[in-house]
Amino acid sequence: MSPLPTASALPPTMAVRDMLLDMLGRDITVAPSEPWAPTLSDPGAVAAYIDDESRLRALICCDLELAVALGSSIALIPAKTAANSVEEGRMTPEMADNLSEVLNIFSALFNRPSWPHVRLYLVYLPGEPPPADLSAQARLLGKREDLKIEVSGYGSGRLSLVIV
Repeated sequence: MSPLPTASALPPTMAVRDMLLDMLGRDITVAPSEPWAPTLSDPGAVAAYIDDESRLRALICCDLELAVALGSSIALIPAKTAANSVEEGRMTPEMADNLSEVLNIFSALFNRPSWPHVRLYLVYLPGEPPPADLSAQARLLGKREDLKIEVSGYGSGRLSLVIV
């Protein structure tokens, strides 16, 4: 039996789309995007995924617009409420909890046979800057996929999947 690879693999774009479609029950459009990571002036959520030995394996970053769209649409929070949250630059506690659940389910994107098992470790919400080492990892070029995702009825935003 061969040893496990030392790194996880990027999930196919279609897997991201299909997972969101199944979770949200809404039309989802996914397209390539420029590399992006949250900053103080362009906030977003950062989810950190670790393996069974507590090593950081992957990050998922999503901008405020997508964080609100995901956290609202899964619980059928009215789109107007979501739009108001984006305008105010914040998420409600309910949206934040819902987003954390979506990001937890996203761990399945990284778990494939013969790859290290990963799980959600922490979520830094928009307005909660992650530690400097995670911010630096989120900006690395290389093993990453940057996407623009539109959630029907809730708007669109950016999502970055980064393998560490």
